[in-house]
Amino acid sequence: MAETTVARHTPGPWISHDQGRTVVQERANAYLVIANLPQPDHGSREANARLIALAPEMAILLRRVVEAFDHGEESPDFIEDIARIVDDARAPLARLEAQ
Repeated sequence: MAETTVARHTPGPWISHDQGRTVVQERANAYLVIANLPQPDHGSREANARLIALAPEMAILLRRVVEAFDHGEESPDFIEDIARIVDDARAPLARLEAQ
């Protein structure tokens, strides 16, 4: 079975902020800047910021897929586990595709 490791990145959730110029983690009284996207906006900056902001959530979903397969396709709950992961992935994908 695969060894589980602890992520070393700043935990999510992260959000796109300032019209996609930054990706931040909201704190009690401030924002922690995760990434700056200073490039000129040619219609992709906000989409890029949304993609970066979703990285922690998508990493969790990917880890859940790997764990489901590590437990084995023969597991009686395998199909239900994968179906739950797919359902949980719909919301972040919708946020990614939002315009």
